[in-house]
Amino acid sequence: MRTLLTVLMGGLLLAALAGCGNNDGGSPEGLPPLSFHTSGLATTPQMALWRVISSGALPELADLRVEYWKNLDDLRGLLLAGKGDIWLGHTEGFAQAALRGAPVRLLAVTSWRKFSILTRRPGVATVDDLAGPGGPKDARIRVAVAPPQSPALPVLRELEKHGLPRLAYAPHEPRQAMLEAINGDLDTLLLPEPLATVLLNRDPRFRILVQLEDLYGELTGHEPLLPMAGVAVHARLAKERPAFVSALRDAVLAAGAEIAADPDLGVAALPEAFEKFVDKPTVRRSLGRDRLLARSAGESRAAVLRYLAMVLPEAVKADGTSNLPDGFFWN
Repeated sequence: MRTLLTVLMGGLLLAALAGCGNNDGGSPEGLPPLSFHTSGLATTPQMALWRVISSGALPELADLRVEYWKNLDDLRGLLLAGKGDIWLGHTEGFAQAALRGAPVRLLAVTSWRKFSILTRRPGVATVDDLAGPGGPKDARIRVAVAPPQSPALPVLRELEKHGLPRLAYAPHEPRQAMLEAINGDLDTLLLPEPLATVLLNRDPRFRILVQLEDLYGELTGHEPLLPMAGVAVHARLAKERPAFVSALRDAVLAAGAEIAADPDLGVAALPEAFEKFVDKPTVRRSLGRDRLLARSAGESRAAVLRYLAMVLPEAVKADGTSNLPDGFFWN
């Protein structure tokens, strides 16, 4: 989920989203209101949860306090300090925080397809066309990668063990990459959604060469999905109110199935203030590549561990089993 964090100017985000998502009402049995920490830079990963919030299905969410983290460091600080009850974040970040003692319980994975390689170069039909005969130093084409620390890169490096050619990658900040691409200075990029759709809208000369997840599936034989982001809860909440956490998980999974069948429900559930960051028509178009899918942490365990073995190796033991604290995968 790093790719979801730096797409546009973070400073505009807080102004656009201030006060968004709060509802009037009271928590059941006089309990204090719950807090949800999220980012307006994420779209697909939180659609199912917003569908639950807007439906009023869970009384505990009636007066939910919604707060927005600014960047990865901000989210990491929240997790390590145990601030909040429900978090939207990337699985790697949740796992990293848990390894450092954060009270994090992964509830559901809600983002599975995110990255695309785009090009406007004629004659480039496959990833092999981007490589040079001698490896990255001889590559004909450099692939601009945004953001610079994209989790797509360690995945691509791992896929080199399965036959992917070694490519030349050039890290870019998202705004820089977009500007240079639109100005004609970049012709091949590795981008997340919805940024890829934004570029396709701005410059129709670009086309999708391949999605990272399709490469992963083709070269490894696994499902063409990568469990990149999802919803987690505070360990205290999971211990003290397990019935609510179970109901929340089930509601998110049910809402995920609903919006998978009718994506417009998910787009409509996003707060209106999100449009000041990424407009809803762009979000809707991005869903052709950014698959709507919600799976429980328990069901996602094997896929998450395979993913973490590539992007956060310390979270996985040499035999492929979890090195994470007991209870990280809430079930």
